[in-house]
Amino acid sequence: MRHMTTGDLSLVLNEMFKTKLDLLNKTISFKIYERSLIEKRDKLNSIVEIMGRKPLTEELKDADDLHDSTGRAVYFICKGMSSLSILAKEKRDLLSTVSERFVPALGDFTRSYEDEASSAMKKRDLIADMKKELSAFPVAPDMTLYDLLDAHIGAGEKIDTLLAKRADTTADEDAAKLKEARTIRPVTIGMLNRLREAMDDEVSMNGELDDSLVNKVFAYYDQIGETREDRGAKPKPPPVTA
Repeated sequence: MRHMTTGDLSLVLNEMFKTKLDLLNKTISFKIYERSLIEKRDKLNSIVEIMGRKPLTEELKDADDLHDSTGRAVYFICKGMSSLSILAKEKRDLLSTVSERFVPALGDFTRSYEDEASSAMKKRDLIADMKKELSAFPVAPDMTLYDLLDAHIGAGEKIDTLLAKRADTTADEDAAKLKEARTIRPVTIGMLNRLREAMDDEVSMNGELDDSLVNKVFAYYDQIGETREDRGAKPKPPPVTA
């Protein structure tokens, strides 16, 4: 069982307490280990959950929603009004320029967080040169085209900040949980093996217990362990030919 992971052990203990509890409760051995195994199960579940969870997910989603919604608004304003014949040519030219530089396609808002953050860095330099013209173009009460673009770019910049923070947070959490996993894994395997030995002895001394009880209780444990052993086995060397 030396190749079993913390995730494997979490699955084993969850399955054991969920489907094998009736069998386990028939033995005295289980009563000795029950509390400790429950503690190990809960700790393993916590480690697996944290290592599989990405931090700042909600914060990134909120920033992305703001980035995409403001970007789409700019896109439709530019596309709709740049073809408006009663609008002064310099205003239509401005909208065409904004569209080309900042929101050329709606597909831009389906890109990865990393791509959106990188794009925001470039857009920040471009908007500075156009602030005067954009600030003179209202698009809603108390909102100019500059305000809308500034919010769009600011959301992209926030995505960049959150991604950097996520990387640091993930590294710290992973290091802590990896250290904890390395400790709890062998302890849990050892405890399960001792429980198995104790149950084997109890079955052999108690004629009222089914001979297959131990194998039934540890069937999933054995299945995962054997699978891991097969994957971890070293390939056999090719046969020597004359």
